[in-house]
Amino acid sequence: SMRYFRMSQTTDDLFDAFRNIYLSLESVLSHSAPVHLNAQGRPTEREGDWLKRALTVATQSVNLKMFLRNPGAAATDGVDEVYQELYIDVRTAIFHAKSGRPVLLPQDLSQRELVADAKERYARLYLALAEQTFNTRFLLGGPTTYAASEIGKAVAREAKVAVTSDTTPASSHDN
Repeated sequence: SMRYFRMSQTTDDLFDAFRNIYLSLESVLSHSAPVHLNAQGRPTEREGDWLKRALTVATQSVNLKMFLRNPGAAATDGVDEVYQELYIDVRTAIFHAKSGRPVLLPQDLSQRELVADAKERYARLYLALAEQTFNTRFLLGGPTTYAASEIGKAVAREAKVAVTSDTTPASSHDN
């Protein structure tokens, strides 16, 4: 599961990053709630049914509501809301391309925003679950999104753009 998570953090392809976040979640959830198998080793439950069961088990160690786009919207433990967004709205629409079904495409900027937001929240869910499952702590650091935005604004306010026809390479002594 950690390999999938690491891959999600290193790719520059947003949809591939989400795919790896989903796979990391699937892996860590299957550790706590393995898929039920028959005597021949085949699953006895559909993937969606397993995921709902696994998310229900996960509520024993994490508050799923914390990872929803709108945390106050969950009427109960957040299982149905996480399942709907994570599996139905985003995962299925990214992983499949069947005609007549909802499909998320990387070229649509509004869809990219939806995927980026879900990726960030479900990456945090993975970290919370992995911390509980593997009894380890993940060191996190760096500026928050707000801090990075404010730093960018400050740099932009002080930036100076100059244009010249001089072909001499710029140096640190130029003003």
